[in-house]
Amino acid sequence: MKDLNFAQNKQDVYPEFDNVVKFFKEKYPGKGTGIYSRWDWQRLLAAYKLVCGKLVLDVGIGIGAFSNILVQSQRFERVVGIDIKKNSRLILPQEGLYEFYIMSILDLKFKNQEFDTVVCMEVLEHLEPNDFIPALEELRRVTKKRLIVTVPFYEPEPLWHFDRRGGHRQRFDYEKLSSFFPNAVATILNRGKGIEWIVLLEDDNIPKPEGFSILNYRYLTTLVKQSVK
Repeated sequence: MKDLNFAQNKQDVYPEFDNVVKFFKEKYPGKGTGIYSRWDWQRLLAAYKLVCGKLVLDVGIGIGAFSNILVQSQRFERVVGIDIKKNSRLILPQEGLYEFYIMSILDLKFKNQEFDTVVCMEVLEHLEPNDFIPALEELRRVTKKRLIVTVPFYEPEPLWHFDRRGGHRQRFDYEKLSSFFPNAVATILNRGKGIEWIVLLEDDNIPKPEGFSILNYRYLTTLVKQSVK
């Protein structure tokens, strides 16, 4: 897999995705905190293919890459991004086409079912365990159709970055995820030599096996396509 043009290497073509990858890699070359690797871009593409509807909320936008993809696609009537603070490397999408707010996941200032899709990637593991359920309740409250969540899967213990500011506060395994996401379908994303990610998708309109199910990504996208027919 090349560093750029991930979308063209897939069955579907998403020029908006490739344009954002190219722009961010030119803006922030090399490695460093908050800089996306090829595996991060793969995660963003996997989540992007699952977004539905016209109103989208991006929770924990980081440097803004996913929000830029959403806006550049011109598929959506409204794209909103939030984060607990403004990242020093944040690049916001074009003004007038995007809303950004400093906001806590524990207190989302939105109406019930305000968004067709809510995306929350690499956020929940940073919360204190006591905040996990309230955060999940808030995500579900503002979601009308679909909730997409990604977290590290089977991260080794002890969490070495537990005591680091902004580090991971909790671990997710099959038992925990099946308990808190009993009606979700999920797929596992490779992360090279790193810890795998798991993508969780809640949507009652998707035909799926009963209970929490981990599927390969191709089968998951097939189910998603069937749900919009």
